[in-house]
Amino acid sequence: MGDTMSCTHEWTPYQSEGLAFNTRCDSCGELAVAPPRPVEIEAALDEVFEGGIADEEQAERHLDWLRYRNGLIDEISQRMDAEISRLEARKAQLLSGHRQRAEYLEASLKKHLWESGKKRIDYAYGTLSRRKGREKVEVEDETAFCFKHGDDTALVATTRRPDKVGIKDHIKKTGEIPDGADLVRGDDTCTITLTTEANL
Repeated sequence: MGDTMSCTHEWTPYQSEGLAFNTRCDSCGELAVAPPRPVEIEAALDEVFEGGIADEEQAERHLDWLRYRNGLIDEISQRMDAEISRLEARKAQLLSGHRQRAEYLEASLKKHLWESGKKRIDYAYGTLSRRKGREKVEVEDETAFCFKHGDDTALVATTRRPDKVGIKDHIKKTGEIPDGADLVRGDDTCTITLTTEANL
């Protein structure tokens, strides 16, 4: 496989398994959703689209350009994700042995400290020390505990908050909005659905 950065690219149709790529460079092997347009053409087209949409023909061009851009986003994401996965696997492989040895060394030092009976030992390359563990409460079954001690506020915390579902139901049923609350509607949303093939 050649250098994808310096390659002039000769694109041919390509069928990939489970990926969106449909073209491949015969020279360097780079995959793409479609033959990328030259940078100068992309810049010129972007300037055209910055003017907005004046008619249906321009809307169609915007949709086609959006499909192209989304295709590039998917292609780059897949390639980068694959590279990240490869690097993460290599990272895990390289670190695994070192971590095992580090854990063994730490365990040996902790054992040495415990057997010494001391709370602190100072060495040239570090210090070994131990602290008394902190006390904490463990509740085996929180539901059962709250049921048994529910009336004792010293043992069971009570959290109060507005029931927004209940407030909404109350407003719809009675038409009354409680003081301190309001029923608001969010902004309308616009959905763009791109087709895989042009609808001519």
